[in-house]
Amino acid sequence: MTKPTPTRSRHSLKFLCWNINHSRDKVEGAKVDIPEIRELFDNHDIFALQETKGEINISNYCCFNSNRKGSNSGGVCIGVHKSLKAGVTNVRMNSTEDIVVVKLKANYFDLDRNTYLINVYDSPTNGSFKKRRRGLETEDSMTTLEHLQEFLAGVPLNEDVILLGDFNARTGTLDDMLSDHSQMKDIAIDPHFVKQLAKRNNSDPKLNTNGRPFIELLQTAGLVILNGRTLGDIFGEPTCIQRHGVSTVDYICVSTSLHDRVRHLKIESISQYSDHRALSMSISTNPLRRISTSLESPDIQDAPKSFKWNRSENLSADTATKFRLAQSDQSFTKSGKRTSKKKWFDQSCKQAKREANRADRNANSNPHSNFLRDQHFLRKKEYRKMKRMKKEKFLYEMNQKINECGEVNWAALKRLSDQHKDEEPFDIYDLLLFHKFFNDLYNRKCGANNHSKDDGTSTPTSNDSQPIKELVDELNRDFTLQEIKDATKKLQNNKSVSDDLISNEMLKNSNETLQLVVVKLFNACLQHGTYPWNNSITTPLHKKGDRQNPDNYRAITIGSCLGKLFSNLLLKRLIEFREIAPVRTDRINLDSGGEPNVTTTYSP
Repeated sequence: MTKPTPTRSRHSLKFLCWNINHSRDKVEGAKVDIPEIRELFDNHDIFALQETKGEINISNYCCFNSNRKGSNSGGVCIGVHKSLKAGVTNVRMNSTEDIVVVKLKANYFDLDRNTYLINVYDSPTNGSFKKRRRGLETEDSMTTLEHLQEFLAGVPLNEDVILLGDFNARTGTLDDMLSDHSQMKDIAIDPHFVKQLAKRNNSDPKLNTNGRPFIELLQTAGLVILNGRTLGDIFGEPTCIQRHGVSTVDYICVSTSLHDRVRHLKIESISQYSDHRALSMSISTNPLRRISTSLESPDIQDAPKSFKWNRSENLSADTATKFRLAQSDQSFTKSGKRTSKKKWFDQSCKQAKREANRADRNANSNPHSNFLRDQHFLRKKEYRKMKRMKKEKFLYEMNQKINECGEVNWAALKRLSDQHKDEEPFDIYDLLLFHKFFNDLYNRKCGANNHSKDDGTSTPTSNDSQPIKELVDELNRDFTLQEIKDATKKLQNNKSVSDDLISNEMLKNSNETLQLVVVKLFNACLQHGTYPWNNSITTPLHKKGDRQNPDNYRAITIGSCLGKLFSNLLLKRLIEFREIAPVRTDRINLDSGGEPNVTTTYSP
């Protein structure tokens, strides 16, 4: 038997639509950094978020944000995986801030037509935002649906549309399909692509103010709702779960010509971080053109973690004492244990989270049950209260340690500042950009014209070559153990280490056996003319401006402590040679009958 030929339907492009109900959690910070939410994003290629109430920045994704000016509500965002960025074009919407649009190129995604992806957030009719707008005479009188209809009217007939978002429209049992072709005489829709689909199911039978205008907009634009008629959601499950009831207000709609490519639509489980359920959709397309995201590249690697060198009055806990003792039995191990970022998240928080997740699963199985919904919100409230109490107690204790300490407690201050710092949204694509920038900056090849004909390798000349040879031999003499000891004592503590992880504290606390090894290593480098510590760790420090632009950084390079020790020894020897060489050279020239101011060039 032969393997079946791969077809286009074996591959899919995954979309996520979710009213995230604020981009930040009051206790845990940015929601995109929460593991269970981040896992949801990572399983999709393109996401559309509503009610973000701020900028969304997430690693591996290129985000297009639109937020209301002077308002703490609303906000929409579309995020596209950076590997697919070449196939996406941002379409600016200057008329409204509640709609964001990107265009998917047909030839890139192997689609039949170019496709507009439209993300919409339409506020509730009786919400504070629309009430405030109605009270301002200077505000634009057009509604969000009217702005959307105006944009859809400009979409060419030979291009498709994917419309998704939170429309706050309860459509009940209204039919979103035109039942008679004669109704299309005044509507700009190509009849070739209009077809009758299965009747849409909806578990929410109610109809609100936004329901009918929304359905009429879909009929005018030739779009169909996937909720309730697509594999994975054939019953039209509710998308908004609140204490007083459930409703279906989040939709994914597509052009009828694109409907056959839709593989499934899934209403995700209830989340602790939003009262809306996420919608997941996939459409058939070609294999995604993604580059390798492996961090095991020889050019880009994680910086090695150095040994933690602690000082203590207790000799048994002092790292220097342990290091000296370990030099005999070689049992020294890396100190310090990696702990969780949230030190306040203890066992009681974990237990409350398990109970909340159990209530979520029960409510997700039967969202129409008043008892299960009450249990869901009760456990959710208890879990959030527990997190808030634990975090406040942790921060209070941190502040107490800082205030009661006679001098600045930098360790406690750093732990306190880490609680208010979000993770930087850097990913493999940003690392590749930074690597290319600094590699081009520091690896510029010198041309042949940049060097003089005298490359410094010529042998010094004089009337007496033997004394000159003696001067050069003084530069190349072997290092002694005493030189290593004297230079090691002058090393400073608390210096960063390079990729060899050898610190100045280790060199200063080495016994004579290890120091003899260093002497042998340095003499071998001197004899063969090699410097094996060419690798270094470059850390970019942000100055100002866009954090994703490497030109806004100043590079700090950390070299090897062992290599610096070798360089210090060479520098000391060159300084001593510079002091004695002119005197001895003048003496040589006087003995040979020359002038005392003869200039001799040395190239050690």
